[in-house]
Amino acid sequence: MIADPDVPEVTSGLIEDDRVAAVTLTGSNRAGAAVGSAAGRAAKKSVLELGGSDAFVVLGDADVEVAAPTAVKARFTNSGQSCVCAKRFIVDAAIADAFTAAFVAGVEALRIGDPRDPDTQVGPLARDDLREAIQRQIEKSITAGARLVTGGKSLPGDGWFHQPTVLAETGPGMAAFDEEAFGPLAALTVARDDEDATRLANATPYGLGLSVWTADSARGLAVARRVTSGAAFVNAPVASDPRLPFGGTKRSGYGRELGRRRHPRVHQHPHVLGQPLKPRLFLPTTRALRGPVCLLRQAGPSSGQVLTPHPRHLWDAGHGAADDGVSDKPDHAPTAPAVRGVEPGR
Repeated sequence: MIADPDVPEVTSGLIEDDRVAAVTLTGSNRAGAAVGSAAGRAAKKSVLELGGSDAFVVLGDADVEVAAPTAVKARFTNSGQSCVCAKRFIVDAAIADAFTAAFVAGVEALRIGDPRDPDTQVGPLARDDLREAIQRQIEKSITAGARLVTGGKSLPGDGWFHQPTVLAETGPGMAAFDEEAFGPLAALTVARDDEDATRLANATPYGLGLSVWTADSARGLAVARRVTSGAAFVNAPVASDPRLPFGGTKRSGYGRELGRRRHPRVHQHPHVLGQPLKPRLFLPTTRALRGPVCLLRQAGPSSGQVLTPHPRHLWDAGHGAADDGVSDKPDHAPTAPAVRGVEPGR
């Protein structure tokens, strides 16, 4: 562990080291700003996976008996301490009362206790400042007009425990809605219709994940396509899958991890050029390349046309067909290491 006062100097020194080709961080926006600026000064590539305030959108035709218990798990997994936890619950007015009742019942049934006990569903927070931040968000939101439905207090005893809390009648301008709530706090908001739900889902500086619940998948996709986020799930909670690219937009960071095109900002793909009569492969002299990345074929029957990668090797040149995120082919990685960091408590 590094003492807090030493973190900036150590971070810069590590990234500036000539043996490091790139850096990726999972952490807070504060940590991301520090790492991103240090990488920029060193002209190193970076991937940042930062905070989130994911919307869990429940449309008017959704099955409440399925959506509500899933929403409880999506919000309070790891005591709500996850960037991909659902945090803002935007519910169509037609089913708002039924969803709220089922959701609150599920929250109040959660078992709080020692995280080493397999029966425990909600454990302590990682740090006391995280618990203080949750309490501040609750109090500021209530002052701004939110209604406390359940919970709302820190718990005494060993460990930084806090009651699972639900606030209703939240919206833009309230701390529980505008900020990332990194703990057991859920913000409920009622939407008039799909258009209003889309507006509320977009009313955030973050853009990591989105979950939409509906009986009509086409309707769910139509809403999801209008919300700015790194990933969208219909009738499923947000999750990361190693087969698919994962990352955020807006203040949730940039770049992608996982999937076939993981770390696209880190990989170095050469340009493939063709010359009349004597086609050649031009490879930039960079340490991030280990050798040729594709085979060539003539694009047309006559000489002098641009050469293209052979279809079987499109994955290699980075000019492939549909990016389905699934591949059994190895990606070309830098010869120097990419530093991977995870901020404590994230």
